[in-house]
Amino acid sequence: MQQLAAATSPVDPAELIAILDYSQPRRSGELRSQVVHATYQEALLLGLMGANSLTTPGRALIGPDSSTEATSAITALMPVEIGHVLIQADLTMIAPGPVAPELARKLRLLADVESRGHATVYRLSEQSLRRAFDAGWDAAKVHEVLNDASTTGLPQPLSYLIDDLARRHGAIRVGAASAYLRCDNEGTIGTILGDRKLRGLHLSQTAPNILISQATPHEFMAALRDAGYAPAAESPDGSVVVLRPDERRVRSRQARKVSAGRRDSDAMIASVIKGLRSGDRAARAPRGEMVVGPAGTNEVPRTSSAATLSALRLAIAETTPVWIGYADADGTTTEQIIDPIRMGGGSVTAFDHRTEQVKNFLVSRISGVAPLTP
Repeated sequence: MQQLAAATSPVDPAELIAILDYSQPRRSGELRSQVVHATYQEALLLGLMGANSLTTPGRALIGPDSSTEATSAITALMPVEIGHVLIQADLTMIAPGPVAPELARKLRLLADVESRGHATVYRLSEQSLRRAFDAGWDAAKVHEVLNDASTTGLPQPLSYLIDDLARRHGAIRVGAASAYLRCDNEGTIGTILGDRKLRGLHLSQTAPNILISQATPHEFMAALRDAGYAPAAESPDGSVVVLRPDERRVRSRQARKVSAGRRDSDAMIASVIKGLRSGDRAARAPRGEMVVGPAGTNEVPRTSSAATLSALRLAIAETTPVWIGYADADGTTTEQIIDPIRMGGGSVTAFDHRTEQVKNFLVSRISGVAPLTP
């Protein structure tokens, strides 16, 4: 600071670091550079420096009574705080300067800031005044704060607005209750309210025939029964409900409805009949014979997707069986003889000669298709 005070021209941080490195070379380093830059930033924020030069409050810090002199120098430069506002008939308040902190806190509760500048304009409204009532203020305190702050008194419309809001505030109240008791007999209500056995429920009366408690409905009912009363639970619409659930019973399984479509019924029936007849012929045939595919091979040759679809469509049109290679869910490929019936949705419906059932085969799992050798 003394180096800056003695300087006749602005000194930037780099020049000050060079001066310090020259005068105190053993303390030079990255840490001191960071400290110098941070000090410059803090001094700028506090008003002790400007344009890389010390200000009057900054030079005051070098004196013997630095704290007092700096405070006096800064105070002389700051605008004087005011403790009053001008309240106008259009429900605006004008503060012609910086407002004292205590008054500013009260004004922020009572009004909304509409504009800032050399003078701050506040706007009074129902919403802003309601904040004060919600904070626990009453009409007398609102009048007192505004009268003390105003140099011109309160306009009549503002006084009417404050009194009207105070009269309406709190007319509707909201609270929390876990359970309530309703009884048309006010005598019974009085008996329950004075029953010592029910003191643990902390009952309070909100209407001639209504009691509320923070206990749960089940706890409320149990305490009333233990005290000798016969309460019944009710739903929000006033109908009686049973709080104790019935024993759970296992539902009987409903018969699953199976819908059979009429689409391609003739082709499917013909294929099933053909499959049954071929099964009869296979049962009469000698055992141990192997089905032989095209060219005398025992494996279905792989075909492309287009060739597979073309072969399946041809088999459906000519109602002829085909030999396919089909991959199971675990990836194992088996050879099967099927009678294709129809195609759609990425699968082919066909009669499976091995299981003697009509099944759906995913086309994506068919590795190859070949006609049977007659």
